[in-house]
Formats: sequence, C-alpha cells, structure tokens
Amino acid sequence: MKQMHNNGQVESSPNSYCYTNVINSCAYCIQEEEEKKLSLAIAVQTYKEMLKDENAEQKSHHLFDFPETALRNLLPNDDKRTAAVHTVFETAKESGQVSQLVIQKLQAV
Repeated sequence: MKQMHNNGQVESSPNSYCYTNVINSCAYCIQEEEEKKLSLAIAVQTYKEMLKDENAEQKSHHLFDFPETALRNLLPNDDKRTAAVHTVFETAKESGQVSQLVIQKLQAV
C-alpha cells in the first residue's frame, strides 16, 4: 500500500483503517494450508508496516485485536501462536490500547 502511494499509483497514503482491513481480511482466509500461509505472511507484513508508519494513527484497539484474530486463525494452536499473540498484546499495552476486546482475544488463545 505504501509502495503504491510512493510510486504515485494512489493519492492517499495508507491509514490505520487500510492496514486493519487488510489484516482482518487475512484473518478469515482459512480454507487451505497454502492460503493460510500466504494470508499469515501478508497479515504480519501489514502489521509491521502499520507499526512503523508515522501516518497510521495509533489510537485504536483494533490495531491489535485484528492481528490477534489473524494469528489465532492462521497459526496452529501451539507455543509459537501463544508467543505471537502475547507479543501483539504487549505492543497494545505499550501503546495504551488494551481494551476488553484485546484481552478477550488474548484469553482465547
């Protein structure tokens, strides 16, 4: 998204809504293993880009509950998934964006 903006393909730079919608879309691409792997890669890349983007407003708990959902849906139920969700939770905590929904998603892992 950011690259398309930088290349002049789109006028507006991505904002938090763009990032979270991509992540949320990835969270529900769960039909085949290859699709899940690709969706996970896109969700993680988008999440990392969002955290680095100064233009993405960091004022919503959805910036963290959508990635938690993606990790829960796309990773097998193991220690790696638990650690990844905890990392997202810690980032939410550091950003002051822990909501009841973020806690519920953490507990669902």
